[in-house]
Amino acid sequence: MCSFISDERGISEEFTSLPALAVVLIGFGLFFALVGGAYHAHTEKMERVDEYRAANFVLQKLTASNGVLAEEGILMPGGMVDGQRLLQKESEVARTLYEEAVAPGWGYSMVVEWRVGGEYTACRVDVCESEGGEQIAASKKIPVRVNAAQTVSGTFTVRVWEEKK
Repeated sequence: MCSFISDERGISEEFTSLPALAVVLIGFGLFFALVGGAYHAHTEKMERVDEYRAANFVLQKLTASNGVLAEEGILMPGGMVDGQRLLQKESEVARTLYEEAVAPGWGYSMVVEWRVGGEYTACRVDVCESEGGEQIAASKKIPVRVNAAQTVSGTFTVRVWEEKK
């Protein structure tokens, strides 16, 4: 009787390893595709965070107590915006902001918006025109002085986009 362990009459099939090798290579390919996708997603998120930081930087610089808006008399002590003065000096503010270029290589615009008696009033200052593309916005609530007797809640929004050259 021939033992099962010591039987040397078996036939070797060389091609049975090819399907296993193909499965392993497909697994490696999927693994590297997943790693590449995760890296790409992480890179996009980090770029988005940088854009939000740029928008917040511009917002903080504009609303600083010694910033451009304070020098123009638009930002009053206590962080209050003089709505009437902002509407009157809109073009001068745009020119001053453009000359001081808060973030080189970035375009930005600011919108101060408030509601009085159900009507919205908005002052929009575009430092340079957007050519479309992605824009990131940072906002903060501010008090807006409408006139000597009335102060309302408003929103100060800064939109930032990367300029195309």
